[in-house]
Amino acid sequence: MDPSAAAPTAGASINDDSWVSKSNWVRTTSVVGDEKGSADKLSLRYLDEFVGALTCSAQMLEWGLFPDAKEVSETMGVFNAIRKLGLQHKTRDPAPGLRDGIVVVGDGITRTFVSLVEHQHPLARTAAMFAYRTKGWTCYSVDPIMQVSSETKPMPWDAMTNVVAIDQKIEDIRIRLDRAIVVLVHAHVTLEQAMLAIDAKSVVAVLTLPCCNWYGRQERLFDRYPDLVYDDLSILSTHREVLFLRQQIRLWYGPSVAPPSSRQPLVPGGCVPKHYVAPVTKQSSVDRFLSTLLDVSVPLGDIALTALAHHCHERFDATSQIVIVGDHPPLVHALDGAGFSSIRSIASVSDAAAMAAADVVLDCGHLHHALNRTEKTKAGTLVGELCLFWQSKLTSSPDAAVVLLSSRRVLRSAKFLTRPVLAWKVEATGGTPEFIYHCTKPTVVDDPTTMKCPASTPLDMPTMDALQSSLGMQFSSRQDGDNGVQRARGTVVRMQTLHANLSFVDLQDDDNPKVALVLFRAAALVQTPWPLPAALMHHLCQGDVLEVVGAMEVTKTGSQVLVASHVRVMQWASRDTLVYYNY
Repeated sequence: MDPSAAAPTAGASINDDSWVSKSNWVRTTSVVGDEKGSADKLSLRYLDEFVGALTCSAQMLEWGLFPDAKEVSETMGVFNAIRKLGLQHKTRDPAPGLRDGIVVVGDGITRTFVSLVEHQHPLARTAAMFAYRTKGWTCYSVDPIMQVSSETKPMPWDAMTNVVAIDQKIEDIRIRLDRAIVVLVHAHVTLEQAMLAIDAKSVVAVLTLPCCNWYGRQERLFDRYPDLVYDDLSILSTHREVLFLRQQIRLWYGPSVAPPSSRQPLVPGGCVPKHYVAPVTKQSSVDRFLSTLLDVSVPLGDIALTALAHHCHERFDATSQIVIVGDHPPLVHALDGAGFSSIRSIASVSDAAAMAAADVVLDCGHLHHALNRTEKTKAGTLVGELCLFWQSKLTSSPDAAVVLLSSRRVLRSAKFLTRPVLAWKVEATGGTPEFIYHCTKPTVVDDPTTMKCPASTPLDMPTMDALQSSLGMQFSSRQDGDNGVQRARGTVVRMQTLHANLSFVDLQDDDNPKVALVLFRAAALVQTPWPLPAALMHHLCQGDVLEVVGAMEVTKTGSQVLVASHVRVMQWASRDTLVYYNY
C-alpha cells in the first residue's frame, strides 16, 4: 500500500495525544511459524557479529560505549540499514571546504552507578561505530548533555579524527556538509527539527529508530512518508521499527540504491517489511457528548415553549440568527410567532460541525437530560468542552448568547456554566420549575484613566534598521561646536539598565585597551521618534559597535563617564545564535 495514496485522517481529538506513541505501520508479510510468540523470535546475529567479526568492538567496549546487549544491537541495526544500501562507501571526494557527514542526533546514553545513584552520560556511541566502519565520512554526535573533552578529562574518541562530539541541542546548531546522512536513534526531536540543522548540498538518507512517544512524531518528514519501513528482529528491544527515508531524486546513488519499485530486496535479512495503514479517526469527547445529548428525547410543554419564545423576544433582535439544538418543530413555530425569521436546527454531530455562526444557540433541555446519562466525575469537563464548542459558533455580536433550559440549579456553579475557562457571564431567570440560563461573553471596555507607556511594549519599538537609520541621521546633522565634546567608539562589552531613562554601557576599542564608560540619560540625549535610551537598549547586545559623542562628567567615585548626547550604531553584531560546524 502506497502511503501517499492513504493519507492519515485527522487527529483523534483536540486533547488526544495517544497517536504519538502508536505506529501506523503493519507487517506486509507473515513470518514463518506464525503461532503466538514465534513471529517475534529474536536473533542474536548482531551480537555474534559484534563479538566475533568486529576488530573495533574490544576498543569500544573498553571505552564503555555499550553498557548492555540492547545498545549494541540498536547501533548495529542502524548501521546495518545504511550498509544494506551501500551508502557507507566512499565514492568521490566532497566539495572543497566541505565534508561528507553522518549526523547522529541524540546519541546513546550510558548509565553508570556511583554510590547507588544513577548517572546518565551521553557518549558518541553510534557515531563511533560509523566512524570505525566507514570511509570518507565525518561522524557528528549531537546531544545537549554530551560528554566532550576537557583539559582534565579527555574523551576516548579524541584519537579518531572523523568523530565530532557536539554538546548542543540540534535546534541550536548548523552543520555544513557536502553530502549528509542523518540518523536518529530514540531521539526526542522531530525529523524536521533535525533536518533544519543540516546545511548540506545533498541529503543522501535519513534514518530513524523511534521509541517512547515519538512513533507518531517521526512518521513523516516534511509530509513525506518513508520509502522503507521494517521490523528488525535482531534489535533486542521492543522499539525495533526502523523507518528509512531515501531521497529518490539523488541519482548519484549508483546501483546500490534501488528504485521505489524494488524496495523489497532492500529489507535486510532477519527483518520484516511493513506498510502504512491510515489511522481511524477517534470521535472526540465533545462529539460523543453531543451525540448523547442529541439522542435524548426532550418533551416540551406549552409553558416552556412560551417562556423560551418570550425570553428570546425580550433579549434578541428579530433579525438574530437562532440555532436550535435538536429537532423541535413546535419551538420553531413559537419563535416564528415571536417575529424571528432566521431559525435553523441541528439534529446530528455533523450538523453541529458544519453549522455557520449564529447569534443564539438555544438548548431547550437536551443538556439537562444528557447529564442523567453521564458519569458525575466527567460531567463538569464535558459541559465545559461543549460550551467552548458553542462559544466558537457564536458571532462577534455583543448580544450573542447560549441559552439553556434546565431545572438544575447546579449548572450555575463553577463546575459547569461558570467554569473559569469559559469566561462568560451567566444569568438565570425563571425557576418555576425550570431556569433559563443566558450565557454571554463579557464586553471588555478600556479604562480611560489607565496610564499607558508607549515605550513599554516591544510592539511600539522601532526595528533595528529603522533605529540605526534615525540615529545615524541625527548623528551626522549634529553641530559639536567648541563646547568640550568628547567622542568614544568601540564594541559593547557590558550593559546595565537602571530604569527606562538611565542606562550604562561599556565600550571597548581595539586600539585603546581602556574601557570607555558611557552614560545614556534621557534628558541629555537628542531624542528620536522613539524614546531614548529605551529604544536603543531594547535592541542593544554585546558585540554591537557604537560611536558616541557627549560631555565628560566625574562620578562620585572619581571615575570619568561620557554622558551621551548623540549615538549611532556603526555595526550590529549578528543575532544568529546558532553554532556552525563545517569541520
